[in-house]
Amino acid sequence: MSDSELSVRASRLTEEALTSAGMADPRPLYRALLRTLKTTDSEGFTEASERFQSAVLPAIAGDGADPVSEWLAYGRWLAARSRGGRFVSVDGTGRAADSPDTHAPADVLLHIPDQAKQPVYLLASPSRPSPAQQATLELLVRPIAAPS
Repeated sequence: MSDSELSVRASRLTEEALTSAGMADPRPLYRALLRTLKTTDSEGFTEASERFQSAVLPAIAGDGADPVSEWLAYGRWLAARSRGGRFVSVDGTGRAADSPDTHAPADVLLHIPDQAKQPVYLLASPSRPSPAQQATLELLVRPIAAPS
């Protein structure tokens, strides 16, 4: 399978899996994280690009892996590579807890930085967050700004 066919198949399988799980598409945030790495950590950007091409894309398109799990693992890696912090899940009632490696599609997944002035990254969200989750997102999550 060519790289182009691999990308098309992975994209289709990802969209189907996200729709089935009732999750919002996390890929725009991951692209923003990649842009940040590109300007702040060229080695990290190279590693992220290689990881995507050699592991994420083939796993989703060819190995029958769960696209949502693959993307979330990649998003966790990107966030951790970008800066220190911890992963937190927020359930439908608004209750937060440290997040295990697995993720419930109905939960919001955040990466909270060690340094308070850095933004909180939204790594995953249901396509329709509960009112409590929406309030959490409005309070904590800001778009990633382009590095200056």
